[in-house]
Amino acid sequence: NQLVKVDNKNSLKVTGIIKDIPSNSSFNFSFIIPFSYLEYIDPSVKGRRKEGFGSNSYEIYAKLRDGVTYSQVAPKIKRMEQYEDNTNAKNSDVIMQPIKDWRLYNTYTNGKALSGFIDYVRIFSIIGILVLMIACINFINLTTARSEKRAREVGIRKAMGTQRRQLIIQFLIESILITFVGFLFAIAVVQFTLPSFNSLTGSAVKLPYNSFVFWAITIGCTFITAVIAGSRPAFYLSSFNPVQVLKGTIQTAKSASISRKALVVLQFSCSIALIISTVVIYQQIQHAKDRPTGYAINRLVMTMDNADIQANMQSIKHDLLQSGAVTSFTASSSPATSVDWHSDVDDFPGKQAGETVEMGMVFVSTDYFKTLGMQLKDGHDFSQDPKADSNNIVLNEAAVKRLRLTNPVGQIITSFGGKR
Repeated sequence: NQLVKVDNKNSLKVTGIIKDIPSNSSFNFSFIIPFSYLEYIDPSVKGRRKEGFGSNSYEIYAKLRDGVTYSQVAPKIKRMEQYEDNTNAKNSDVIMQPIKDWRLYNTYTNGKALSGFIDYVRIFSIIGILVLMIACINFINLTTARSEKRAREVGIRKAMGTQRRQLIIQFLIESILITFVGFLFAIAVVQFTLPSFNSLTGSAVKLPYNSFVFWAITIGCTFITAVIAGSRPAFYLSSFNPVQVLKGTIQTAKSASISRKALVVLQFSCSIALIISTVVIYQQIQHAKDRPTGYAINRLVMTMDNADIQANMQSIKHDLLQSGAVTSFTASSSPATSVDWHSDVDDFPGKQAGETVEMGMVFVSTDYFKTLGMQLKDGHDFSQDPKADSNNIVLNEAAVKRLRLTNPVGQIITSFGGKR
């Protein structure tokens, strides 16, 4: 029931407290305000929500009834043409996606979430499997290389009546024990280095020790690794002839030599694949760092605004420019590296019947291109008089290509419900 002031203007009453949201959740907010407040401070919001089909700034959540699955509901979502007499609506479909899939499948292709962060999971999984294969091959080769030291032990035990099956079980148990010791050591190393890793990457990764699935997967993978790494030495060592071993006339079988060479080749193949992957990733990172950004990043400072800054924007701009520390000042609705606003282009020269074009838009104040060091290929910058440019727009080359405009300067396009 306490009152808090929003934007230093309106007082709102606290009606509830939400438990802290986990750091790995897709939801990230400090407070929740009803839509009625947004409509109160900006009456046009209500009209855009009701009439502007191209306005997609909001997310819709649907809670299914008990026993109803996503696969049952998704096909029954009907086309928007039944609800909206709008050309764009008639060419659009409603897409549903389970919330549990957001974190991994967040890139859409033809209306289907087929990729996203899951690609990184797959890449790192492949790298992990290759590293694990190299470790298994090392263990196999080291064990078979020490076969002469274990041969006499095998010969004596077989002479005393030990069955081959018992020897195989013994060697597999040894492999499992060694692997699980390595597993415990790996857990300790991860736990010790995780705080430094999180500090370096700015993430909040932690091991889910309370999760049964985590322990089932890790222990299961450890057991499978132990069996794979120990099976070859177990069957090889247990195959020794006790008479030849005790006489000292044991000879390495040709098949064992071939398999050992094959393992070495496989090991080198995995190593080469990792080296190539490392080089490719390094080159991609260097390309991302060195490629032109399209704006002057040096000596550029960005900060988020609020109601006070917006109300005193011109005074702040004047004071900063007068200080001598700032050479140019501007404001925009989105950072230079992202776009937070999308809308349909309702009409443009050469638009085909039923064609739908959606574009990202950034609203800027004067001196935007000057401050960011952007160069125009054609046309002119916005003037210092905001009213004179209220119906003007600057397109990037991708937008010109998408709209198929041969001489874009001076052309008329409409958006926001037919506004030019």
